[in-house]
Amino acid sequence: MKHDPIIYHEAGHAVVGWHVGMRLVFADMTGLTVPCPVVGLDCGPVAAPERPRARALAALAGPIAEAMMNGGQYHWRQDGKVAEVAAKALHNEDEEARYAQLAKWFRETRGILESHARHLDRVAIAFKARGVLTGEEVYAAIEGPF
Repeated sequence: MKHDPIIYHEAGHAVVGWHVGMRLVFADMTGLTVPCPVVGLDCGPVAAPERPRARALAALAGPIAEAMMNGGQYHWRQDGKVAEVAAKALHNEDEEARYAQLAKWFRETRGILESHARHLDRVAIAFKARGVLTGEEVYAAIEGPF
């Protein structure tokens, strides 16, 4: 099913955040609560040592899902925002080491999204239909019957 790229982008953040154990707080595709579409995620439930990975996977998920929706590839090396997330997550100044870790996280995130393609579609449909959802409503879209 094809959707607006931004809706699919945000659905990617939500599904991967859910997959890695983050708490889904809300989603706003309308710009009513914040100036742009956003999915609110909380790392609190994730074990402290795993939080950098969880944040990085959730950050990568949006642009990867958007590229998948468009039938293209996401080129994370050209995305300065991802480099910033990696630097924060890894606390490592070694650019080569960051890129190696990012490549691993990129493959992991893409695999999660591919294995949860149905969930992506369900969340995108809910986002398109409702615009603003609570975390519980996002969970219901992910976990409901197929």
